[in-house]
Amino acid sequence: MYEQAKGAASDVYDSAAEYAGDAVSRIQDGAADLDDMVSAQVGRHPKAMVALGVGIGFALGILFASSRSREPSWRDYAKC
Repeated sequence: MYEQAKGAASDVYDSAAEYAGDAVSRIQDGAADLDDMVSAQVGRHPKAMVALGVGIGFALGILFASSRSREPSWRDYAKC
């Protein structure tokens, strides 16, 4: 019974590893396609590079601000 369970677990692991490998290759293909599209647009429109940089900076700023916990204010210290 142990060998049967071990074989079944090995089969599940192999199929999961194969699925994960397929998912990674699909993600890499999608990233390459996105890179090609962005490169084509930036090459044709130089101002697009500036707009892209500003947009990415804005998005990263929002993510950073939303991930931080609320910092203490002077009211928090006044309660002590």
